Amino acid sequence: MANAMDFVHESHDSKDKALCSVNMGEKVAISTAYGSFFVSFVYIAMHMSDRDASTSLSISTAVQAFGFLLLTLKVKYSKSVAGISSKTLEMYSIVLFLRLCSTCVKSGYIPVDRTGDHVYQLGDVASLMLCIQLLYKMHRSLNHTYQKEHDTMHIMPCIPPALLLAMVCHGHLNRSFCFDTLWFFSLYLETIAMLPQLFMLTKLGGEVENLTSHFVVLVCAAKFFAWVFWFQGYPELAIGYVEADDVVVDWGHSNYGGYAIIVCYSLQLLGSADFVYYYLKAGISQTVMSLPEMEV
Repeated sequence: MANAMDFVHESHDSKDKALCSVNMGEKVAISTAYGSFFVSFVYIAMHMSDRDASTSLSISTAVQAFGFLLLTLKVKYSKSVAGISSKTLEMYSIVLFLRLCSTCVKSGYIPVDRTGDHVYQLGDVASLMLCIQLLYKMHRSLNHTYQKEHDTMHIMPCIPPALLLAMVCHGHLNRSFCFDTLWFFSLYLETIAMLPQLFMLTKLGGEVENLTSHFVVLVCAAKFFAWVFWFQGYPELAIGYVEADDVVVDWGHSNYGGYAIIVCYSLQLLGSADFVYYYLKAGISQTVMSLPEMEV
């Protein structure tokens, strides 16, 4: 009997040590991620950018990639994809692929400073690779932890209407119907890409896992930086817009593409505003973030 009790105590001790080791490894990984992001950010700002307003668009993709990295670390150390929407990841994979098809070939919708040469696109490439990795784990090795019954917001039927809208309403900065349509197609899909994740978390209610909340807020922050860039640059999408030596010669007309960009990014920010409110509320009160449960 004594031997059995000793075995139970040893088993509990070994489990506690293993859990402590995992928690320590997660903390080290997260700290390293934050440190690496900060160092990379400073290096790029000092040596690979012109530090002007257009850099905010590159900051957007960098912050977005960092959000996906934190979500990947959450999955790695918790061995679970609970609380993560597959539909959001699928939609972002499509969005990032479409945008890269445009920004890697044409230069109409990229920053005008040096970060537009490679850094901007690299952020989207990193995000796409992390998205694919997360989707693989969600539907393969960690499929048993995926809460499919709560990930019920169907937005894939929105793809055909988004494509049609992109064909009809787009800018002309790429001077190509195909590549202009591709970029605006990605923009319209991006506007609804986060909705399944927000719907799933609200449907689940209660406490939100720390890194999952960081992911949503960082993606929202990325959209804010993109909004800042386009709020300054959307007049350039007007047909007939002419600028010479930093002086606007002709403001042009029919700026439907420019207005569409501002509306789409504004909708993305408004869609996440409620989540950000609870996130900031929890941060100020030093408590675990919690969402009210939604009856569906």
